[in-house]
Amino acid sequence: MTLTTSCGDAFPSPPQQRGAALIIALILLLVVTILAVAGMQNTILQERMAGNMHDRNIAFQYAESGLRDAQRGLPANVNSAPDFSPSNAEKWAEELSAGTRSFAYHVERLDIPADAGCPPGQVCPEDFGPLSGGEAYRITSKGVGGTENAVVILQAVVRSN
Repeated sequence: MTLTTSCGDAFPSPPQQRGAALIIALILLLVVTILAVAGMQNTILQERMAGNMHDRNIAFQYAESGLRDAQRGLPANVNSAPDFSPSNAEKWAEELSAGTRSFAYHVERLDIPADAGCPPGQVCPEDFGPLSGGEAYRITSKGVGGTENAVVILQAVVRSN
């Protein structure tokens, strides 16, 4: 028995469904999910980079503060202890943990040779112009930023008159 309309036409039987729309929808959902996860990872990476740059900037500011602090105290703050050199990492750690500051510095007096033949690594008169008086000092400053891994070391050579 077939159903007929008032016109006498029979309803066509529905086509057999194969689920293609479901498969396409699932594939599109998978692509959107992968794009969302990649976008989140990119955002997290950029947030970490911004945080690290902020910590490094803080460490740079502390190291710069150490340079200025040492420069203000010249020549009274020249380190006399021979064991405290810029290459002595343990002493730097002691200096930073002993105080409440986030920087430490080391000041050493430099010998300026009078002759024109200047050996490598020495501060020569032509670097400063004619030296009429005063002395030259090398200041090494270490600043620690927001984390203990954010470390900046700055070095400056200054002349006091």
